[in-house]
Amino acid sequence: MRPDRPRGVLPREGRLHPRGQEGLHRLRGARRVPRVRLGPRRALRHLGRTVRARATQAEEARRLTKDGTRAVEVHPLHPPALSTSGGPVPAPTPRRPGTASLPGVRAVDGVLVVHDGAPWLVRSLDAIAAQTLSLRHLAVVLTGREDALPEDAGRRLADAGIRVHVVEARGARHPKAVLAGLADLQARGALPDPAERAGADPEAELDAASRWVWLLEDDCFPEPDCLHALLREATLSATVAIAGPKYVDAGDPARLVEVGQTVSPTGRRVASPRHGELDQGQHDHRSDVLAVGTGAMLARADALLHLGALDRVFPVAADLDLCWRAHQAGLRVVVVPEAVALDARATTQGLRSRDRMPFAGLGLDDIDERFSRDHVLRERRAWERERRGAVDRAYRRDRRAVRRIALARCPGRLVPWYAVRILLGALLLTAALLLLKRPRAAFAELSDAGAVLTSWRSHGSRRRARHTTVVGGAGLGALLAPHSRALAGVRDEVYTGLPHLPSVLAPEGGASEGRGGGRPEGLGPSVTVAEPGPVSDEATDLDADDLGARAARHPGLLAVLVAAALAVTAWWPVVRGRGGALLDRGMAGGELRPGTGGSAAAWTRYLTGWDPSGLGSASDAPTWLPLLAAPAWVVEHLPGRAPSSALGVAAALLLLGAIPAATTSAYLAGRAATRRPWPRALAALAWALSPALLVGLGEGRVGAAVLGVVLPPLLAGLAGCGQRRPWWPAVGGTVLAATAAAAVAPALLAVVLVLGLVLAARNHGRGRVAGVLVATAPVVLIGPAIASWWHTPGSVLTGPGLASWGGQPRPWHFALLWPTAPVTSTETGLLADPSLAASARLLLPLLAAPVVLAGVWGLAVDGRRIGASRVLAVLALLGVAGAAAAPHLVVGQATDAAGRPVPITPWAGAGLLLLTLALLAAALQGVEAIRRAGATRPGASRPGAAQALRVAGGVLATLVTVTVLTQAAWLTLTRLDRALAVPASQVPAVAQDSAQSALAARYLALDRRGTAMTYRLEPGDPSDVVRDLPKDAGAVEDSARLREVAHALVTDEPSGGRPVADRLADAGVGFVGLAPVDPAVAARLDTTAGLSRLTDVEGDPVWRVTPRSGPSAAAVPVSAVRVQRSDGTPVATVPVRGSGPEVDSDLATSGAGHVLAVAQQRGWAATAQVRADGRALTPRDGELAAYDLPPDTRHVRISTVPAHRTWSIVQGGALALVLLLALPFGVRRGRDAEVVR
Repeated sequence: MRPDRPRGVLPREGRLHPRGQEGLHRLRGARRVPRVRLGPRRALRHLGRTVRARATQAEEARRLTKDGTRAVEVHPLHPPALSTSGGPVPAPTPRRPGTASLPGVRAVDGVLVVHDGAPWLVRSLDAIAAQTLSLRHLAVVLTGREDALPEDAGRRLADAGIRVHVVEARGARHPKAVLAGLADLQARGALPDPAERAGADPEAELDAASRWVWLLEDDCFPEPDCLHALLREATLSATVAIAGPKYVDAGDPARLVEVGQTVSPTGRRVASPRHGELDQGQHDHRSDVLAVGTGAMLARADALLHLGALDRVFPVAADLDLCWRAHQAGLRVVVVPEAVALDARATTQGLRSRDRMPFAGLGLDDIDERFSRDHVLRERRAWERERRGAVDRAYRRDRRAVRRIALARCPGRLVPWYAVRILLGALLLTAALLLLKRPRAAFAELSDAGAVLTSWRSHGSRRRARHTTVVGGAGLGALLAPHSRALAGVRDEVYTGLPHLPSVLAPEGGASEGRGGGRPEGLGPSVTVAEPGPVSDEATDLDADDLGARAARHPGLLAVLVAAALAVTAWWPVVRGRGGALLDRGMAGGELRPGTGGSAAAWTRYLTGWDPSGLGSASDAPTWLPLLAAPAWVVEHLPGRAPSSALGVAAALLLLGAIPAATTSAYLAGRAATRRPWPRALAALAWALSPALLVGLGEGRVGAAVLGVVLPPLLAGLAGCGQRRPWWPAVGGTVLAATAAAAVAPALLAVVLVLGLVLAARNHGRGRVAGVLVATAPVVLIGPAIASWWHTPGSVLTGPGLASWGGQPRPWHFALLWPTAPVTSTETGLLADPSLAASARLLLPLLAAPVVLAGVWGLAVDGRRIGASRVLAVLALLGVAGAAAAPHLVVGQATDAAGRPVPITPWAGAGLLLLTLALLAAALQGVEAIRRAGATRPGASRPGAAQALRVAGGVLATLVTVTVLTQAAWLTLTRLDRALAVPASQVPAVAQDSAQSALAARYLALDRRGTAMTYRLEPGDPSDVVRDLPKDAGAVEDSARLREVAHALVTDEPSGGRPVADRLADAGVGFVGLAPVDPAVAARLDTTAGLSRLTDVEGDPVWRVTPRSGPSAAAVPVSAVRVQRSDGTPVATVPVRGSGPEVDSDLATSGAGHVLAVAQQRGWAATAQVRADGRALTPRDGELAAYDLPPDTRHVRISTVPAHRTWSIVQGGALALVLLLALPFGVRRGRDAEVVR
């Protein structure tokens, strides 16, 4: 019976652990516990294992001597217990130091290595003195510069009967210090000399085998019964040479540190148990292990001296090397879980050679009263950074040492294979971990390569260990961990770095926040959540919903689905029945033009600055071209036939997906203002259906679509960069969004630059770095295009489709977020009544007024974000000013069909998009401020005023909902097909196939417009897919050859010189087309020598330029690059690959006087490098690019050269770094260092 239990002891109740701590309850077998269900009973049984007693057979073996009689054994392991009579048990008779009642043990000596161990040395010496089995000699090896033996601790050791010897080995590493201690013990006769034992009698051998050495470290504190338990286990078998205890954390003894060591065959450590794992006895079954630590390692003296003790080649992880050599010598290494040692882990925690934490022991109140809190925190952060650096360095040293040990101890035939595996694994894992934002783990993996590169240092150790090796590598297979288990640590790092973002179907800030979810106030980083207890198998989570139910209630998903449905409805007349043509040619109309370019042509145009229109000219490429080139590459690699205009398809898909994409980005960006999902969903729909965005999409403005997607994350990213510790992926995403926005609307670059500099000036540390990156990285990524803005200032105010060609909107529309009057009629006759249409044009803009009022209301409710409100107010004013000034800024001139001049002004919708976003962000901020604290401005801080603001917010939310519904209805009725449609094919199929072949022949299109005949050469400038400002006529070099050829084709005027067909072939023109058909011009083309008419399979006639005869009477087809004679006679074609054109081909024939001709203007030579058999060629004089080939040339290579090579390299490197930074990998830490997913 127990006095603290009214009804006695529960069945199978736990007992006391041998260390004096209360053990866990254990339930054996399937015996039923009264009033406990089956499910909880199973959970209790598997919660943890109890500390089991040793087998009775082992106990009997210990108590028997050689002659079969029992030995008297004293067990002073526990505090004095009470006898049955109530008196204390008599104290045991003390034993002579250095001896034991265990059979076969004659003496135990110790070696304690001290290295800058002043903080732990006294406790370590006290733990040694408190051992129930005392040492005979203790050699204290001092390696630190200021290490010394405390006098009090020395007296306590002497009182315990231990002879202490101080050995000074200043600056020695751990293996050398241990050797110095062993040498001192040998000099004092405590240990046998291996040279004297050679040829000794069996009694001397037995005497040497009965002596043991306890290797200790200053940061390890063995429990009183540790040495006795180690000896008791080690003496069970004559093959046991090394024994080690179970190490627990000195700060929290309930946490495990080490229960034996194990590594993979290639030397990767296996964390078993994992650091910090709760000690529940789950590892107490272990016995034979690969290695044990030297914190409290017990080794047989003869085996230790035979193995040579610790090898000085491995100053780190020498314990692993010693134990590995012991296994190869046929000896055993065991771990004794009953022997427990507390480990402070001074080396692995970076605490050696380091002062105490500054201002340690002071609370926040003491700091505020006596010191500057910022100073204290700064000092502590600096100290912590140094400590973490020491931890990382120690970890990397240990990794390299373990790898070198594995290469030194593995079979010789496997060394090359293991070295290759280590190198490749280190490089691959380093790249993967860098991608996952784990730089410390990646650096640690890369350090493994250093072990392979310095493996020659361990050759001497491998050679010295040959005389003791009797067991091959196969004998250690059971002790080495498999590679899959060794990679568990890497898997943990990968899992930590993966983006654990909130699921799109999970409750996000909704009901859970309303019920007080989230982090409770007042909890600091030291608060830990208790592990849940056993749960019944029949338990059910009542709050669990299936996936469909959560999706049906998720506001963000519902908003995106509604936006997608509206987009399908709005674009359905465009894509209905023409999906294949849309994916081949894209759309045209409004601000979109039909094009024929692909991603390769776009990148060549952007990098080289060469405009391929006509025969080419030098001009800077638009900054937005890469935004279409990247998706165009994806379009080209989709299954099916390659599109004829990948850039056109990319622009069309961008317009088609702009509404749902803008909704998604606005909903996710709304987290920067509030975490409430329903207001964010409403604001996202209001943004996607804003008048400026819908009008821009209906007019084919690609820039409006890009701004609709990137402006919300840009504004949210700027808000995140203003925090004290911004998240690096958010900083990278902000830089990318700012670059994309500045590429289509260069005026926004000035806004981002100013905001970034303000953030850098107001913040400190990481926040300042984030501000500098936001301000400077977009400038670097945009590159030399900024210089072109200086020469063409009008391009700063416009962008792809962001120019207005005539038309003056009414100013009052701008105040209601409309860039122009709304369309109120369709081709189906909707609102055909003029009076009804006029009323609708008046009412539709007024319905956008609630959005403006909601933004003003949000600015009035500042809450805790006064600075953010001011920034939003400034952005709103900038948007209004830009929209109002746009119609009055003339950036260019154009002519209409009648030849009248038309002014070109910036599109007012770009400023209105900024205004709309600022108003919606202010409204969300007001919602969050009212929800959190109900704070208002000081003049309206009364409860009545706060209540009035809440009511006003509810009314405005209702009105904004009505506005969204009205905009959705207007979009559904008017559609977006007024100006856009799928264009007809610009190039006949036969000409397109020839252009995409190795010949790269061009197509000359003749077009009659009224009385004038125009011409164009395809493929042209890939950037012409979007209408931009007219090109400066003075900057574009028109080809006189092409102009003369086109004039000769359509007129009867004789042209002197070579025939027209030959001049077409010189320009690389393989086909001539006429649209619309002009009978007179068609008849003239039919009679032109060298042109043959093809069948009119597509309606418009096409003429082919016939191949010309070469020197050997062989026909030479028209090609973009060819070999010819000096007089222009073609010799052979040169295969072309890619755009540029690029050539890397062998020549079939080449002789003296041959010329390599390229169908480009001579200025093209500055953007290309031509080599013949590896030698660079210089262009000839002439209108077209041509190069003299050396005799017997066999190989020709033409490659494009970037116009700004250095800047392009910088751009590529900066883009790679920003993309890596923007990947949502890594761990996000909050203000109090807690992990935020």
